[in-house]
Amino acid sequence: MSNKPKDCRYTIKTQSGRYYYIDSANRIIRADMEFSPSGQWTFIGLSDRYGRFITMAHLDSGDTTYKNGKGKYWLHDRDHGTHRIWSDRIVRIWVGGN
Repeated sequence: MSNKPKDCRYTIKTQSGRYYYIDSANRIIRADMEFSPSGQWTFIGLSDRYGRFITMAHLDSGDTTYKNGKGKYWLHDRDHGTHRIWSDRIVRIWVGGN
């Protein structure tokens, strides 16, 4: 995970084990790839299984998984103008990176 931005706001781990960074401009950066973020892939927020948006302060409590280990929250992004919801659930979030 060598391409962590200096202005990293959050580090996110998904159920499949992938890591992503969200910088101060809400751009999403994959931790396993070396590229400069374009600003076309941005973080919108997180929602629960009922579609309710969750605040990042709530997630900082560490309660991001069910007892079976599956993630409780889905990430919403905007990629080249399209709003998407990830199927790979969020299992851990670190404020400021890890």
